[in-house]
Amino acid sequence: MKRTDYIEIHITGKKGVDNLSLDNYDVAELKNVLDIIIKLCPQIDKNDPLSLTIVNGSVKQIFKGSKQRIAMFSTILSLVVGNPYLEDIESHTAISVEELQKSAKTTGYTYSITTSMSNKPLVISPTTDYKRREVEWIDGELYLYGEVILTGGVNPKLHISTKEYGKLVVNASKDFLCKAEKLLYRECGIMVKAKLNKYTNEIDKESIMFVELIKGYTSTVDLAYIKHCIENASAQFRTAMSYDEWYSIVRG
Repeated sequence: MKRTDYIEIHITGKKGVDNLSLDNYDVAELKNVLDIIIKLCPQIDKNDPLSLTIVNGSVKQIFKGSKQRIAMFSTILSLVVGNPYLEDIESHTAISVEELQKSAKTTGYTYSITTSMSNKPLVISPTTDYKRREVEWIDGELYLYGEVILTGGVNPKLHISTKEYGKLVVNASKDFLCKAEKLLYRECGIMVKAKLNKYTNEIDKESIMFVELIKGYTSTVDLAYIKHCIENASAQFRTAMSYDEWYSIVRG
């Protein structure tokens, strides 16, 4: 079956005084690009090859692959375009983009990357600066809600399973944990202090310190009250939906 989905990398620049072309494009430079593309577009299975055609007109590399494989690459591309600090990008993807940016600054080349499924190309050039910001941690306070699944240890800790952050380990005092045995396998709310990423609000999971228990917290919802609120809400909030959906929309 003929494959029509593709990734295209158009490389422009100079080799000395000459425009970049297939005649002066070094095979070592080609290998660097291939290594980066393979990292960004991993093979899904052994029957899913990524083929390469190189076209003149500066240097244009066209990689053809399965629809699923090209779609995955297109998704990565859409996350990087217009995101110079590579925020919310997985580490291995960010490293590959940074390698391509370093190459652009070293060689003076411009890389224009697109796919058969992309609306906007990713352009990496000597004047762009795709690079993760150094992590800057700030002190913050936040509330955690979830089920306490473990307490104790040589270094006293409380383990809580939350919907928002997953499983977290909270440093706590022995005195509190002695009083908190009845919290085990129960839903609760706690206030904690932690180091937060200034740019992404990511939690430094090693820094979480217990501050206080939120008294009177309950995970149950008064359905009669919510029904009353729905009935008296504006038209846009009276559409048919579950209580959970309505509650989530109202709370943003």
